[in-house]
Amino acid sequence: MLSEKNEIRIKYPLKRLRKPFETFKEKRDTVHEFEVELAENQIEKLVDEGIYIKVSFGIKQSGLIFIPNYQLDIQEEEKQIKYKNLYT
Repeated sequence: MLSEKNEIRIKYPLKRLRKPFETFKEKRDTVHEFEVELAENQIEKLVDEGIYIKVSFGIKQSGLIFIPNYQLDIQEEEKQIKYKNLYT
């Protein structure tokens, strides 16, 4: 149906939108847990509060991600230090 301003208006019952919207919200709000092992050369900057790692995404886009110390498990091995992200 076209309005006076040539806008398209669609009437849709709210109860039919509620379930798909709730499903969308559940998937969107889900916390994705993962564990990553980083070698020292992959760390952009080490600070007292944690580490910064550089990530690339999209087309020629990059940024820094900060991981605080409380989410890190730092394991020192022979000639190598591993940083594990305990993100939850």
